[in-house]
Amino acid sequence: MCNIMIVEDNTLFRTSLLEALHLQFPKLVILAFSDGGAVLQTVNDLALNLIFMDIKLPGQNGIELTKQIKANHAETHIVLMTLHDQSEYRELALKSGADYFVLKGALNNSYLARLVRSVDILASI
Repeated sequence: MCNIMIVEDNTLFRTSLLEALHLQFPKLVILAFSDGGAVLQTVNDLALNLIFMDIKLPGQNGIELTKQIKANHAETHIVLMTLHDQSEYRELALKSGADYFVLKGALNNSYLARLVRSVDILASI
């Protein structure tokens, strides 16, 4: 079972997020992707609790991926992330079905811990 997926094209941010999650929750299974190419197939193959997804991705963007994932996996929580605090991104995130809209700068260890616990991932491991 996979608990968390990270879809982020920025290598440094993706790696930092992955490490922060592993440090706080070493038993979680976390997959990381740099683009949306294999995301849909992976989501269909695995039981996911939580996806951290960048809005701007190469190829298919995070908004479209969120719509597609939520259409078949409504129980999967999706956090759409961006560097840009623009109201249109927030609106698009909500319309896509995302559970959370987060500025990347707000993803500190404390926020990550609260988010993971709120999704109740720990009960599944």
